[in-house]
Amino acid sequence: MKVLKGNIVHTPEFGRLETFENHYLVEQEGKVVAIEKELSEKYKDAEVIDYGDKLIIPSFVDIHLHAPQFGNIGLGMDLPLLPWLKKYTFPEEAKYEDKAYAKKMYEVLANDLYRFGSLRSCVFSSLHAEATIELMSIFDKAGLSAYIGKVNMDRNSTEEYVEESPEQSINDTLTVLDAYQNMSDRIKPILSPRFIPTCSDELMKKVGELAKERDLAIQTHLNENRDEIEWVKELAPESTGYLNAYDRHGSLVPNKTILAHSIYNLDEELDIMADQKLFVGHCPSSNINLMSGVAKVKQMVKRGIPVGLGSDIAAGDSLSMFDNIKDAIKASKLLSIYAGDESDIVTFDEAFFLATRGGGAFFGNTGAFVAEASFDALIIDDSTYRMNELTLPERLEMLIYRGDDRNIVDRYLEGNRLETPNF
Repeated sequence: MKVLKGNIVHTPEFGRLETFENHYLVEQEGKVVAIEKELSEKYKDAEVIDYGDKLIIPSFVDIHLHAPQFGNIGLGMDLPLLPWLKKYTFPEEAKYEDKAYAKKMYEVLANDLYRFGSLRSCVFSSLHAEATIELMSIFDKAGLSAYIGKVNMDRNSTEEYVEESPEQSINDTLTVLDAYQNMSDRIKPILSPRFIPTCSDELMKKVGELAKERDLAIQTHLNENRDEIEWVKELAPESTGYLNAYDRHGSLVPNKTILAHSIYNLDEELDIMADQKLFVGHCPSSNINLMSGVAKVKQMVKRGIPVGLGSDIAAGDSLSMFDNIKDAIKASKLLSIYAGDESDIVTFDEAFFLATRGGGAFFGNTGAFVAEASFDALIIDDSTYRMNELTLPERLEMLIYRGDDRNIVDRYLEGNRLETPNF
């Protein structure tokens, strides 16, 4: 058991910011026990770590990123999605056949996620089994928590970066799934069919069967780009829409599926997403950079669809959730300007929720300091730029707009204080 003392700020619900000035945050066995103004007698023997005037906030959750695109951040931002994939992304991901290259890049990625306070993430690897296992091992050594999946793709790629058959894709996936037995329970498996254009009907069917057989989560992409959507119509003419192209193969798992982007959703698709609690990975930076559009986040949340925030590197240009929170707010304002509807504007409190509790829900009870939640926290020293007396909500907002990873002085995951990764 341990107790952290400081200024506690979190969003237990979408848009509801709670603050506790100079309070105690109690941890036991990796879980949040209580927030108290005066420490109860029953906790008198607990270790108390007094952080003084510092902020204590939940650690960040990045619900959608592509690990083998890490080296390409900032390249190709003048292209839309499909040309960008062919010119920059597939050639870069093909390099991860070289395990040494993968190890070098993934170690830097894990260090950066630690540095930025994104202690949980949902990650696409490349289509290479050995490199994916290396990624899992590196994240495990760094003390991070992640869903990590080997990409499945057997068509419509470059000659050097495509799987030979659905059978090979699934066999390599099974090799990766076996390797999870050697990892801690912080590292979790997730099936990762890239998207309908690169996955044959046979492969999608096999992915759906594997998900059902082993009760696995799935991550993929949905309704990101108008050209992509038209392509899906050509490739799956018997489907009633993009979501149905997945659903008819059994590759949507209620409560355990992430659909990245989800910008141009049909009304009937939104009904299914709400009914099955399919998670949306909202990636505002990526969607602007590739000229895809802006997702109507608040409309999805109002319909009961769970939404988290994703960096989506390398289409997104920053792993930092400081940047992605700001991008979510700015993108929603642009959407409201052009749509003439201010109800689409995402407030600061709402965007902070998406980066913590929203994405954290995919991992279970995480992302807020509620009873029995995983004790995941960042300790923030904002004295470096704070000039005036501010309320705790004002300090949190200024942190996101003016601060950066250098303001994070300690990181806790499941009650354990993390050390800087040492590879």
